[in-house]
Amino acid sequence: MAIDMDYDLDRWIYVPNLFPWESFGDEEQWADAVARAFGGEGRTAAPAELVDWLRAYLVGAVRSNRSGTIRFVHLPNITAPHAIVDVYDMPHRDDVALIDLTHEKQGPAVREPEVAPFDSEHLGAGIKSTRWVRTEADAIVRATNWVWRTGERDIVVMTASSDLPLAEALDPVVDELARTIRLA
Repeated sequence: MAIDMDYDLDRWIYVPNLFPWESFGDEEQWADAVARAFGGEGRTAAPAELVDWLRAYLVGAVRSNRSGTIRFVHLPNITAPHAIVDVYDMPHRDDVALIDLTHEKQGPAVREPEVAPFDSEHLGAGIKSTRWVRTEADAIVRATNWVWRTGERDIVVMTASSDLPLAEALDPVVDELARTIRLA
């Protein structure tokens, strides 16, 4: 990995993609430990069904990421709105157009994308592209990419959700996460 991130540990959980990782032999051990920690104990413990749901969600977050993407789950507490955010750290390629990284023309779009400058203290000038697309299941998904191109690296942060109000509400939180990225 050619990047570093100083993300808020009280808000984001790093999702490992290769196991064993630290003391965990596989994704199920890791997800169980995280879910139990967030579930709490005693009188204030979360309902078992919620802990089981979180465990399954975390296992799914690992298993759906076999490509090695740097992945985070927004999880300040067990009942908070959640989101998966993927960070791609790629060698810079002149043959890949910026629009291919922002995905602003990816569709089928249901409205024009919002494309705006997005600056970072560590990476400089970037672009934030938000688009609304219709899936094959006829759902509307709000997808946002934050993109920086440096001389050596192309950095892309991506999140998407069919929960449109949640995706919009979490934008400032993901903005904050994206701004912690710096080249190593």
